[in-house]
Amino acid sequence: LLLAAALGWSLPVKAANPVLDAERAEMAVRSFIAAQLSCDQGAMAELLAPDYLDVSPLGRVDNRQDVIHFYNEASCGNSTPGAIVPEAELGDARAMVVDEHVVLVTKLTLTMQGANGRRKSSMRATYVLDSGNGNWRIRLAQLTPILE
Repeated sequence: LLLAAALGWSLPVKAANPVLDAERAEMAVRSFIAAQLSCDQGAMAELLAPDYLDVSPLGRVDNRQDVIHFYNEASCGNSTPGAIVPEAELGDARAMVVDEHVVLVTKLTLTMQGANGRRKSSMRATYVLDSGNGNWRIRLAQLTPILE
């Protein structure tokens, strides 16, 4: 409720279809992750709200423009022949629907190619989305490493 109040969300909570809203929001997050992995800046621009903020696993805060700019072909390695694109898996997703907003908390596991073969890294990912314009857009992402 503190997060809702801080973002200026209205209460009481009432969603048209909380299950469908949560599913659509999760699909938007999956599309965003796919856009990141494929360096699709156009898709990222469509999925991120103008006031988007990203809190990295190291605590760095970036805005929408910085995040989109970071994901270019050079940084993703897609310009290198034979480059292996990382794989992502979402699991243990839990959603909270508040009016036209969804808070989605999930486990994000990335599998990447390293010098010593493939390795996995898991994070607890929290996304705040809204559907104010009829399409789900991500307003905030925060990634917290899971130490295993």
